[in-house]
Amino acid sequence: MAGTGFSLLGQSGMVTLQGRNFKLEGQDFYPRVMNYGVEIVSKLGSGQGLDSNFFSPESSLDLSMYNFFECDSPPTCDTQLFEHLQKIDSMGFNAVRINGSNPGMLRDEDGVHRYVLYMRHHQPYVDGYFLDMDTLGFADPVSVKYFSLMRHLLDLADSAGLKVIMLTGGRCAYTHPPEGHYWRPYTTADAELYAHFLHRLGEELAGHPALMAYDLWNEPVWGDDGTDNQPKQTVCEWTTMFYDSLKHHDPGHLVTLDGASISDLGAWDPAVMKLDFYSPHIYPLPWVHDGYAAASSFERVKNELYWTASTCPMPWLLGETAFSADDDTTDYLQDANWNDLDGQPFHHHPPWMGGSEAEQAEYAKLSMNAVHDYLGSGYSWWGFQNVRHPPYQDSSVSAGNLSIKYLGVLGFSDGIQQRWRDKKVVDTLIAYIDPPAPGELPAPPEHYYNWCQLDENNVVYSGHIEDQHGVPIKDAVVECGWGYVKTILDNRTYFNQTSWDRILSDETGDFHVHLMPDTVTGYMQTPPVPNSLLNVPGGAGMNGIVGFEQGHTFIVDRSSLRFDLALHDLEILNEFRDYRAWSAIEVTGHSFIGWAGQNMTGADLHARDEIHLTDEFHAESGTEVHLWTAPVFAECDSLSDRSAMMSKAKPVGARIPYPSQPRHMHLQFAALSRELQLYPNPARDGATLATDILPARVEVLDSDGRGVLSFVLNASPYWLDLRALSPGHYSLRLQHGEQLSTITFTHIP
Repeated sequence: MAGTGFSLLGQSGMVTLQGRNFKLEGQDFYPRVMNYGVEIVSKLGSGQGLDSNFFSPESSLDLSMYNFFECDSPPTCDTQLFEHLQKIDSMGFNAVRINGSNPGMLRDEDGVHRYVLYMRHHQPYVDGYFLDMDTLGFADPVSVKYFSLMRHLLDLADSAGLKVIMLTGGRCAYTHPPEGHYWRPYTTADAELYAHFLHRLGEELAGHPALMAYDLWNEPVWGDDGTDNQPKQTVCEWTTMFYDSLKHHDPGHLVTLDGASISDLGAWDPAVMKLDFYSPHIYPLPWVHDGYAAASSFERVKNELYWTASTCPMPWLLGETAFSADDDTTDYLQDANWNDLDGQPFHHHPPWMGGSEAEQAEYAKLSMNAVHDYLGSGYSWWGFQNVRHPPYQDSSVSAGNLSIKYLGVLGFSDGIQQRWRDKKVVDTLIAYIDPPAPGELPAPPEHYYNWCQLDENNVVYSGHIEDQHGVPIKDAVVECGWGYVKTILDNRTYFNQTSWDRILSDETGDFHVHLMPDTVTGYMQTPPVPNSLLNVPGGAGMNGIVGFEQGHTFIVDRSSLRFDLALHDLEILNEFRDYRAWSAIEVTGHSFIGWAGQNMTGADLHARDEIHLTDEFHAESGTEVHLWTAPVFAECDSLSDRSAMMSKAKPVGARIPYPSQPRHMHLQFAALSRELQLYPNPARDGATLATDILPARVEVLDSDGRGVLSFVLNASPYWLDLRALSPGHYSLRLQHGEQLSTITFTHIP
């Protein structure tokens, strides 16, 4: 017996999700995404009208000075944007993630909220300015102009044959607010304002065939407004508010959030967010302790991708990755004072760049393969072209800022004939053929439990992690920050720094921290005991625990939400349970649901795509099972905001065995109901309800399980009026005595 599959409402030309697979017009669609930046530009000054406002490629592309734009009018910028989008398409990409197009929030000194667009003047030495949007309805001329520009940008992408993931905002607007405007900790009031904007944005962009997904936020952990310290329950509530605001008018487009992967885990954990898919950012970061070896950084990326596949309870698409490289030694358009590309060999190796263009191409192929192998649903690269940033005088940061300039797959132009130069990675991208998706996650990489490949015989301390039921937790993350003194690099003297190692708990819940070695450019501080952070996917809200002691057992409350849930040989007696999985639940083996006439017995089984019960399943009379094939998300009220508990009661050697099968699962099942039909589905104004179960009580529930309509059905067929319901996904439950039947449907505008 299988529950009816559920897929998000799909309109013609729109991307949907089925399990881990994106679909387009019923066919598999594997997103290959290029991150691409734009800016809103004006030829007029503040207060001089909106007619000359337009989108331009970001000003950091190609020209010889930062803040210069190559195009200077709506027609010339449309031409350049379309040229860039066509180039992206020609390199094997089928989608773009557009950033820089979103408005943002400012707060005056007295706390008044402003939602604003930042307008860049097309001339580099003319100051930009802010245009206020009316937060009461976002229906003012500035808002109307903005929505018009957004639709036009989507039209350009559609003309180039590309789907769009659109970064919509999130945090306060600008890194350096103007005088009289201040950063303050991000609050629920700020989130509500953002949700109000998203409500209007969804109304304006609903049904556009180029839009694939709204991207709610970019790396919230790196915000300087306190977003990195939010409790997980708050993150759940905020993302639920954002998601529901968009879906109110636009149920057909997907919703994601681009996070910093493990760095976000303490707050913006995908296990607690209401999203359709998650988009982590994972980069091959050079590491001083292995001599900045590119191959080692590639292996760490594979480990983190595998960890993502093991722990993320929803489909995931690699939202950003890249490798910094440029083999050129001359920049023909560069200002003489910005001597970035030169013949100095060390400027083409870490930490100045990741390495050579050949290594960049190698990394692209390796990372694309790893995302496929480890069940990723799509792949994204950060950087269309080399970018220009102002020169930095502080030698302690110059290497990092130089490195990010050369992440693009295209080099600078020659200023005469070439608009850009294809790096070696372009041929790799064009030639790459997506392999078939694996059916299951393979064995982990060789050094999965020792990412930095440290001496496993030199253990500083060990510990153990388990959940509230005493079950060992696999893939909890222990981040250790080791202090060291960096002495000489390129004849420059540096200062105390921190080197981070990441350790995962194994299948038994154990983890082992290994001693960090000295380096050729520095030595470790003493005593050799690092500051440590502990975070658990789906675990209780925390931002880490400082200072471990040998033999600790950490007990962490965590969610049971998984992507797929397999329940085998269940024995269910006089108890009711609720089981949730993102995609599918399968009940196998000799599963038995028994009832002794005492407690209500049974279960609600919730899964988005499929619920499968084998013919060996048996339920006694008097028990019930409710099969809910509808989107499944974290329940915010159930999340704990307290830190993990530390216990010294159990030494590391005293271990709770990991169970070979689940503990007793107590479910309730109902007798099979007779036929129930609802058509058409999806439905607009109403639908026909047909059944031979009469009389019966009918209840309609929304996607959160709340009852929105209830009545007694005495005749069939029956016209069900849906005009009072908001567009979205619903379940209709029909009950006659002990008989219960449920069907899902979609109400479209």
